Amino acid sequence: MSHTLGLVRDEADALESSICHAASFCDNVIDMDQGSSNDSWAIVEALAAELPSKVIACERTTGALLEIALGEQCLASEGVTG
Repeated sequence: MSHTLGLVRDEADALESSICHAASFCDNVIDMDQGSSNDSWAIVEALAAELPSKVIACERTTGALLEIALGEQCLASEGVTG
């Protein structure tokens, strides 16, 4: 599996196209908000809702929580639930 991590802060103008491009060749696109003050986070959340098997939205979080989110997403993509 291939993953990409995007640190997002006030990048609303290019964010949607960047995430969609990354989703075209990565199994998971993980976007972590870094305190955006514009619509960046709303764009990430909308894409995560639209592409739930590809885009993972993580608000400011620790590495451990990111690993949990990524692990759950990977298990779900393999059909493992619980």
